[in-house]
Amino acid sequence: MNKKMFVDYVMSFYGIRGIYPIIGLRKKDVLDAMKILTFREWDFCGDSFDREKVRDVLIDELGFEFPVSGNSGC
Repeated sequence: MNKKMFVDYVMSFYGIRGIYPIIGLRKKDVLDAMKILTFREWDFCGDSFDREKVRDVLIDELGFEFPVSGNSGC
């Protein structure tokens, strides 16, 4: 998977119409998170582990909030 396809993949999970939408997330933000990971000698594969790494950077370092369902029943 190339990086453009990967950004679209990440957005399909965390973009406005994604499975777990992160409010205000843009493709530029995903690219910023990928740049941060690149400086850490990230071995990009384009898989779900990479998607989760990007998500973690978005939340832990770029200030985004992971959506929380209103009533999970747990």
